[in-house]
Amino acid sequence: MRRGHMQRALCAAVLATVLNLSSAAAEVVLPPDQLTKAAVVVLESGDTARALAYADALVGRNPADITAQLVRARAMRDLGSNSNARNAAWDAVDAAEAQDENYAGAMVMAKVRSSSGRKTLAQHWLRRAVELAPNQTLETRAIRDFKYLRTTNL
Repeated sequence: MRRGHMQRALCAAVLATVLNLSSAAAEVVLPPDQLTKAAVVVLESGDTARALAYADALVGRNPADITAQLVRARAMRDLGSNSNARNAAWDAVDAAEAQDENYAGAMVMAKVRSSSGRKTLAQHWLRRAVELAPNQTLETRAIRDFKYLRTTNL
């Protein structure tokens, strides 16, 4: 075999090996609880598209997964897809059962409504969050957000 052919064959073999390794390394399987944690972490770090992909996978597995629904709503809002974010926020509100879940759903809905320019509706959801707050700290946060929104809703 000539030297040029040998180099091309070697490059092709190396490339094939790298491509196989990179595709194998890209596929990681996580149990749902770890994927939920990963979705929250990547959302908070600003990797919104990845958070949305993780949340979509979790919701596909279990549509009543409140954390995944909340992550989906926030990620869609952050990506500027307000109508989809509103639908996801409704899904979160519908999936909520515990007091803290209802509070989180109301807060996300308020953020989505505010981002859509629907500040009066956002205030409604913040009032609801105040009523649903599971502790004083979260109630104070909802009141603070309500007061801020009221000053911007002219």
